[in-house]
Amino acid sequence: LSVAMLSLFIEKRPTICFVCLGEENLPFEKRVYLFTSPGDLTKHFKWKYLSNIREGDYVRCNVC
Repeated sequence: LSVAMLSLFIEKRPTICFVCLGEENLPFEKRVYLFTSPGDLTKHFKWKYLSNIREGDYVRCNVC
């Protein structure tokens, strides 16, 4: 888990979702899921977290 967290703070674009990583209620495999590319991670983030966001809502980072 700590290796996955460190991978978020590198200079290149990450391939692990920071929101999923911080969700303690998710199974470990889903928390540290490694997307094939940064683009795949972006698609996941838009679909899972941004598609239903409303004005005034925010996505919280539980890793930082």
